[in-house]
Amino acid sequence: IQICKVHQAMYTPWCDEYGKIIDDGTVQRLEENNFRLTSAEPNLSWLLENSIGMNVTITDESRNTAALALQGPNARKILNTISEQSLNSLKFFWLTHTKIIDIPVTISRTGYTGDLGYEIWLNPSHALTLWDILIDAGTPYGITPTGLYALDIARIEAGLILLDVDY
Repeated sequence: IQICKVHQAMYTPWCDEYGKIIDDGTVQRLEENNFRLTSAEPNLSWLLENSIGMNVTITDESRNTAALALQGPNARKILNTISEQSLNSLKFFWLTHTKIIDIPVTISRTGYTGDLGYEIWLNPSHALTLWDILIDAGTPYGITPTGLYALDIARIEAGLILLDVDY
């Protein structure tokens, strides 16, 4: 808890009792005592089993949280046109709470492409509206929606490894 500062994100793997990596992901320290853990695979049962006896509350927020990734050399320019606050000083693996138009969001400077990128975290009820806002704001910059295959190519080109695929 002392290593990860408030509004910082960190990469972390977690292991079984033999030291074998089960999964990896990011931990975001949203507030003093509020963290978000993301991973490629569902790990809730493992987390609950391994937190027994600890002073911690673990809640599955996956149905209450949407995430949109905006990656590429124009990502900051696009977000700065619609974000309530500038992202110019947001460092890699840090996050900020702000608004896009009137939508409360958390923006983390993270991603899995090796390029300048951000992930926008919000209530799912606003996700489609935010998508439209991003497409409109990004059109002058050549925004192009892509899927997991494009992400996979970008992460390979960046030398980023994927559990159960590369190791």
